[in-house]
Amino acid sequence: MFIELSSECVALRDIDDFSRFHVEVPADMTLDGIDSALRAANLGRVNEAGTAIKISELRARVGEGREPQCTAFDEMIAYATDKGWVSSDGGDLSAHIIRNEPKK
Repeated sequence: MFIELSSECVALRDIDDFSRFHVEVPADMTLDGIDSALRAANLGRVNEAGTAIKISELRARVGEGREPQCTAFDEMIAYATDKGWVSSDGGDLSAHIIRNEPKK
């Protein structure tokens, strides 16, 4: 699963794939632009590690009444916690930023 950001939208993609998590942005999107888009969508913010994504908001968007996704999501968060990718208060999930080159 990943979050796709652009100047036009914020979208959660591949929500059935819990083996990866990142934020994809256009190559020219600034950190301020990424931060603004995440905050406007109430998904998180940019921090020193990349991004801090709100686990509660992500869970709400992934779950949406689908129990299997909720279980897999919990397993993904447990794995991320073991790796140190979840904040000490358990509220945020770290995600690295992948910059996509413009399509020609």
